Amino acid sequence: MPPGLAKKGGLPPGQAKKIYGVGERLPTSFDYRIVEPSLYDRYDLRERDGYVYGYSDGRAYLIDPETRLVADVVRVLID
Repeated sequence: MPPGLAKKGGLPPGQAKKIYGVGERLPTSFDYRIVEPSLYDRYDLRERDGYVYGYSDGRAYLIDPETRLVADVVRVLID
């Protein structure tokens, strides 16, 4: 990473808005928030055993927490 970008705490171009697809593994550096199951109905998300929803940049990713594989991607606006 270039020193100027590292100093600002930024990511290399193309990494900041990367959208991951079904079957891709999320890198450990991918930052997301867990969507609480109590909010699933509000955002029309369906519960799946063994998976969690992670939210980042307007998308909810259905993730296998052990392998970090994406099982589904849903565009949602969570406030």
